[in-house]
Amino acid sequence: MDAATKYQVYTYSSIASNGGTRIFQSKESVSPLTPLIKVTPDIGRAKTKTKYWVSEKEFDGTYGQPSTGMFSTSQRRWFYGDLEDKKHLIVFEFRQDKEVLRTYYFENFYPKNPKRFVTKFIKQ
Repeated sequence: MDAATKYQVYTYSSIASNGGTRIFQSKESVSPLTPLIKVTPDIGRAKTKTKYWVSEKEFDGTYGQPSTGMFSTSQRRWFYGDLEDKKHLIVFEFRQDKEVLRTYYFENFYPKNPKRFVTKFIKQ
């Protein structure tokens, strides 16, 4: 990973779960995602091969269409996605048996091979 590649870290705590779906709340007051997000397992209806979908809570209290997928990496608890049509990379790390979701946000950066980039990022 290039030393000049900067990122910000945000932490979300699980506040509710039902089946495989979890609601997470941000510990920070500002983050690239809304303060409440819903992580839902993929059920195989989309062409995209993702493990989970991330939806943000809207102002009206509902969860909109997914903002990003959480794509698998070489490590079981690490995933990656993008925001604004591959303008920003976001790396997800489940911690403490999925009770905590840590996100690493790379503003204005999206590598040509995100899976390889994330694998190197994890090893640092």
